[in-house]
Amino acid sequence: MKTCSYSYRVFLLELVSVAGRLNISLSKNDVEELTANFEVLSEDFLFDEAFKVVQETHSRAVDSYFISAAKLTSSALVSCDKRMIENAKKFGVKAYYLPEELDKIIKIIKEFKDSQVKT
Repeated sequence: MKTCSYSYRVFLLELVSVAGRLNISLSKNDVEELTANFEVLSEDFLFDEAFKVVQETHSRAVDSYFISAAKLTSSALVSCDKRMIENAKKFGVKAYYLPEELDKIIKIIKEFKDSQVKT
């Protein structure tokens, strides 16, 4: 069974940045290995929707890409960034704040995996 995670290219930079703040060094090869099962969406695909997100929610520009990626792929957004989650919900995206909704997120993932096994 293969599940798909979507992201966009800036996420790859964010991954290295956060790892660095945690004193973890990631090479480009490490990032490629960690994200091998991700579908990385192009800016061309996301930009127009991200523009709508910014107009409607006044979110941070970089957050608009995560929100638009979730919207365009009919995916849920999971983040530790409360403001991004609030803006995603404003824009009609299913969004979950990880520190407060971990149990709910795990339940959703298990239900998704179970439904994939049955098909």
